[in-house]
Amino acid sequence: MTDETVPTVYAWKIGPFAGGPDEVWFAMCSDGEVMGHHVSSSRRFGPGDVHLTFAARKAAYEAKFGGLGEEFYRFVVLPDGEKPPPQVWAANERWAEAEAKA
Repeated sequence: MTDETVPTVYAWKIGPFAGGPDEVWFAMCSDGEVMGHHVSSSRRFGPGDVHLTFAARKAAYEAKFGGLGEEFYRFVVLPDGEKPPPQVWAANERWAEAEAKA
């Protein structure tokens, strides 16, 4: 994990959904936890759809980080074609293994 004072949530487009114009979006915290995924109609909506657009997702962010906003976490939208750093993927593997055991 990078040296950070607050966690980072990375949002990125996986690619098109079913070959159509819609896009698959994910958000993952620097600790590896998946914060959200959604099929969005465009890049304009994708980041919000995996962040604060929906009440349940907003509540999940607030519960995990103790509040909303940059004093609690950074929300970084990655450019097309980029993914979170390798250490975040490794953290996600550990998170997924722990979830599978729970």
